[in-house]
Amino acid sequence: MKKKQSTPYKDALEGMCQQFAFPIVVAGIPCLTTGGLSALEEAFYLLQWKDPHPCPENKCFLCNEWATCGTNTPKNYTQNYVRVCGKHFSQIQRELEKENK
Repeated sequence: MKKKQSTPYKDALEGMCQQFAFPIVVAGIPCLTTGGLSALEEAFYLLQWKDPHPCPENKCFLCNEWATCGTNTPKNYTQNYVRVCGKHFSQIQRELEKENK
């Protein structure tokens, strides 16, 4: 499948949608939705995105929630840095504190 051509306008519109659209989880997949806002509906239409728009790359490393922050990980993890939800961020921070004592 051919990747759609990027333009500065398309990139800007995608960035605005990623910043202002509403994050939800549908069937375990993070998605963005317009929430019925007409400006976002038009932006999704121009980008040829369905509503909701799947964003699996924004999934927490440890669960299906939205990854809202990134963190270094303890030595027993397979990756040195991961993106996680708020709940797992706190968990990893506690693990790091124990590891550094």
